[in-house]
Amino acid sequence: MGLKRVCIRMTVVLLVLFCLYGLSALFLPEPLTESLAVLALLLASAYLFQVYRILPEAIDTRYSYILLAASCLIWAGGQVQSLLIVLQKGHQAHTAIPEYTFLLVNMLLAGAFVVVWHSLFTRRNFVQLLVDNLTILILSLLFLWQIFFRKDASSIARLAAGNTTDLMTLILDLLVCMGVFQWIVSVRSGQMAPSILLLTVSANGFALLSILQLYMKLWNYPLPTSLLDVLSVATFTGMAIGGLGRLCASGAPQPLAKISNVGLRGRWPVLLIFPASIFMLFLLNFTPTTQTPLDYSWSLLLIFLHWLISRYIQLSIENERLLALEKQNTATLEQRVAEQVKALTRLTQEDSLTSLWNRHSFIQALEQAMDEEEPLSLLLVDVDRFKIINSSYGPVAGDEVLREVARRLKEWNAGRGLLARMGADDFAVLYREPLSSAQLTNLCSELMARFQTPYKLGNNQFELSVSIGAFEQTEPTHSSGQLLQSAESALQQARSQGYGRFQIFDPLTNRDLTNGSRIELMLSKPGVEAEFQLYYQPQFALPGLELVGAESLLRWRSAEHGFIAPGYFIPLAEKSGMIVQIGTWVLREAFLQSVEWRHTHLKPLKLGVNVSPLQLDQPGFLDTVRTLLAETGADPAALDIEITETVMIRNTGEMQAVFSALRGMGFSISVDDFGSGYASLGYLSKFPFDRIKLDKSLIDSLLSPVASGALVVKSILDMSKTLGICTIAEGVEKQEQMDLLVSMGCNQLQGYLAGRPVPAGEFRRLFIQGRPQPVKIPY
Repeated sequence: MGLKRVCIRMTVVLLVLFCLYGLSALFLPEPLTESLAVLALLLASAYLFQVYRILPEAIDTRYSYILLAASCLIWAGGQVQSLLIVLQKGHQAHTAIPEYTFLLVNMLLAGAFVVVWHSLFTRRNFVQLLVDNLTILILSLLFLWQIFFRKDASSIARLAAGNTTDLMTLILDLLVCMGVFQWIVSVRSGQMAPSILLLTVSANGFALLSILQLYMKLWNYPLPTSLLDVLSVATFTGMAIGGLGRLCASGAPQPLAKISNVGLRGRWPVLLIFPASIFMLFLLNFTPTTQTPLDYSWSLLLIFLHWLISRYIQLSIENERLLALEKQNTATLEQRVAEQVKALTRLTQEDSLTSLWNRHSFIQALEQAMDEEEPLSLLLVDVDRFKIINSSYGPVAGDEVLREVARRLKEWNAGRGLLARMGADDFAVLYREPLSSAQLTNLCSELMARFQTPYKLGNNQFELSVSIGAFEQTEPTHSSGQLLQSAESALQQARSQGYGRFQIFDPLTNRDLTNGSRIELMLSKPGVEAEFQLYYQPQFALPGLELVGAESLLRWRSAEHGFIAPGYFIPLAEKSGMIVQIGTWVLREAFLQSVEWRHTHLKPLKLGVNVSPLQLDQPGFLDTVRTLLAETGADPAALDIEITETVMIRNTGEMQAVFSALRGMGFSISVDDFGSGYASLGYLSKFPFDRIKLDKSLIDSLLSPVASGALVVKSILDMSKTLGICTIAEGVEKQEQMDLLVSMGCNQLQGYLAGRPVPAGEFRRLFIQGRPQPVKIPY
């Protein structure tokens, strides 16, 4: 049952009990009437105590209810005492409530009102408060002088000479009434809760009844005890109902809204109740004292002065508020202008996406440092395979990846150098100090370690890596452009070695790299294929290390420049488009080698051939393959087409058609370098793959202190086993790696631990003739 419904039922019970008590006062004997009065007061006291118990401690007005509950209880005690007198004497004489009961109850009511007043008033203007109190005090004294004391000074002396309890009770009654009037008059802003208003009016009603009883006692009027008792119980009933109304608010009880005596909305008309009450009491013959127009004039003049002074006070407060608001608005405007200037300055200096310095501000700082002839060190950082992310997953995902890269760079940098975003996926770090090659190596290694943890974005997981070019200023540099070009040269050299590599600038190597255009010209000259040669790296089944195949790897030994690393010339060939012609040569040589092994050694070895994405995009690629098969007589069942995983996430429909055609010819298809790009395991079920080759970076992570690397490898192996796809680990260099792969269920391995790439003749001597036992191809 809700709290609101319970409170309503309690209110109904209390009202019914009070009505029964009121009717009994008219028709029933006094003992029964007094008993119902005691019961009603006890119930009201219990309800008020329950309100105190239910209200949260954060609501400070709750303490007023315990004082009100105590006042009800004390009044009930007075009723009990009166009932005992009636029962003892057997008649209704002298059954009035004892004087000290009035005193105690008024003290508790005054305390409860002080608690409420102090809790609800948040903003107080003490000048206005003083004016309100002074006005109400004078009006109250005029009312007492004209009505209570009947303009007779001897009545004051008579009251003071009598029971001191009566005088103290009158003072407390006066204070309660003044407090209630002051509270009502002073509220100029904020809303008075109806429950609190009922509670305070009821308390004021009790104080007025107490004053009325003292008045009748002072002037020897017969006391209508029953009527006064009913009215008194009615005031306590009103207090209890006000407390229950406090709990009837929807939801959990909340603190009441604060009120204030500051505002232009005055309640001065309430003060008219003083002269109006005097006039009405005079008309009702409640007082025999003659009232003259001058008596009313004093009250009206005081009320007018109160209105006038209050108006002046509130206008002064409003003017001060408006002035303070204007000052605040001015200060806010100045602050906003300063913030906008700062924001504009930041926009000219910072990159909006990553909040790093932008290229312009970075170059300015670099040139300033060079003008000051400070020793400098520089790192250029490039995000590997970022263009694939941007094109495959969209610019939103690309932006999130760049933010993640910037975050990791900030954590790694830790304020040591000036960090900037130079372009789409290029970053730079400037150190205004000379760093040795060893220090730069440590910095690059630390940065590489930051990117070993994959980045998860939604349902996609990205294996981030960066390439780094470092430059240490060992001699004066003429311009910032020259310094950046040196770092860029080192970065290009790092890129040529593969993903996740770094390179410190070497002037000798730089001279070679500046000849990139010359290398392209060398690749395009007729007969360059004569300088090419295929090397073969063996592949073994696990756990017995039986030879099952090899991967063909292109090498170039130039007659002019000697050996040129494939990590350098193959990207240039792909960039220029010459990889298509070179790839056709590789296919022909691999097919011929497969035929030779089949006829000479009777070995069912599977020979892998790497095919560039540019080759697959060629419209005549499949016709070229068919032609080469016819020319060489190669058996497609002994050949494996290796493609990079990035092919899977673009042109899905076209690639599926190409792969289906290759498998229809009899080729098997492998995904090379799986785990280095951004293809998910979900692609494995979309394409007809026979084997996936785990990238060396995944194999290296097996021995990392971070367990996530081994978990990734295990999940790939388990998924592949479920799909019936063979797995081969690339780049296995340590026995511990192989042991882990065997325990995880990997099918094959390839790497320096089992054999390095060698020419065909060396391969035959080391791996075919040296291992005469027949093997079975498991895929």
